[in-house]
Amino acid sequence: MQDFNVKIQPGGASFTARPGQPLLAEARRAGIYLTFECGWGSCGLCKLKLLKGSVSSLFPQAPAVKEKDSRQGKILVCQTTACSDLELQTELLPAPLPELVTLDYQATLIETEELFTGIKLFRFKLDRTASFLPGQYAMLWLEPGVRRAYSMANLPGTQVVEFVAKHFPAGRASPRLFELKPGETVLLEMPFGAAYLQETQRDLVLAAGGTGISSILGLVRELVVRERMPGRGIKVFYGSRMVEELACIEELYRLAALRPGLEIIPVVMTAPDSWEGERGLITEAMLRQLPDLTIYEYYMSGPPPMIQAALDMLFSASVSVLQIHYDSFG
Repeated sequence: MQDFNVKIQPGGASFTARPGQPLLAEARRAGIYLTFECGWGSCGLCKLKLLKGSVSSLFPQAPAVKEKDSRQGKILVCQTTACSDLELQTELLPAPLPELVTLDYQATLIETEELFTGIKLFRFKLDRTASFLPGQYAMLWLEPGVRRAYSMANLPGTQVVEFVAKHFPAGRASPRLFELKPGETVLLEMPFGAAYLQETQRDLVLAAGGTGISSILGLVRELVVRERMPGRGIKVFYGSRMVEELACIEELYRLAALRPGLEIIPVVMTAPDSWEGERGLITEAMLRQLPDLTIYEYYMSGPPPMIQAALDMLFSASVSVLQIHYDSFG
């Protein structure tokens, strides 16, 4: 298939784009750095103007896509591929941001572990040492045109990365992920995201819904194993539909035993009468457990409805946006 030439204005910098490849990744591979953060179509930071040419979207329903974008010629380069030669308008970065030096890795599945029915831990070995910050995530290319975000649950510094994922039979990505056999290899891009630990004098609240526990587990490991932010109080809210779906709860309790001031608060929608933990929505549990929402630094990861409900709650309580760090995967 024909490759296409992409020119950036002003300045005239150019790169080659292959069909089916996101423009953001193709620019990065050519040493041209565009502004981005999430890499999957949520934040909108990579939105720029298409001056000439034809493109196709990998994810037309991306949260950052707005009705007015097509009228204004705006595209998300993280989810857009070239169908012809292109001319784009944007300002380039002189170098990648230190926390977003995104690279391509060949990732070979070495083993899986079933944590609960339909929830697994996937362990991949990369072709070189992983570079990321706990709380960030990777994009896995699971088949042509299908790339999905999965948060690292382990710490960096080795060739291994781990992801906690749930099987959605009607989806395009998770069935392929759950079909992978040890020894199979996929392309992985990372890191993406800005929900990594920020230095603060505040106590911390970490909140995970479902498999959002993957990134929160990475943050807890960073706080415990690497002894980050000594003396801070840390509350970890972990929500699921039922007790059995709290797939990583034992690991959280093990880590909590190693660090004073680290409290694990499980929250379930449905539980037996013997359940002594929190019940209901994770936001309801946070309101009960946190008498003053404004005094904490927040890290949250989970499905979009949970994250939106938490944001609405925090903003209604006048919590500053600078105190909130989150990932919201659909």
